[in-house]
Order: sequence, then structure tokens, then C-alpha cells
Amino acid sequence: MVQDQSPIVGMKASYDSTLDEESNQWIVAAICSNNRTIDDATNVEVAVIPRKKVTPEITKKIRASTFTKLDCKDVWI
Repeated sequence: MVQDQSPIVGMKASYDSTLDEESNQWIVAAICSNNRTIDDATNVEVAVIPRKKVTPEITKKIRASTFTKLDCKDVWI
């Protein structure tokens, strides 16, 4: 499942299903799965934000895993 986390960066969530998986308009802000490796997972949750809204401060928060409130309790192994 993909969650559009645009509201966190002051934008309306678009849930634009026309974007393909190769699109560079989005970056992954958080991810969790029901397996330690994504390749072996059967359930994956991804939070994305528009690339154009990424700032150095947001990058720091993403790297520290403090950017999004992605709830993985139903996904984690």
C-alpha cells in the first residue's frame, strides 16, 4: 500500500494513480513490511512525499525515522 503523505509538507494529498512506479516525482519517506527484506515480503506499506517539497530538514527527519507517523503495527513481523 502507498500512502501519500503530502499533507505533512503542506500539500493536499493527490493519490495520483497515474504515476508509474518509475516516476521520480515522489520519494519514499518511510517503509515497513511483514518481512525483514522487501523482496520476501507479502505486505509492504510505503509513505511517499513529492520530491519538490524535500528540504535538508526533511531529509534529516527521514534519515532519523522521525518524519512520518506511518503506522506499521499491522504490517511488521
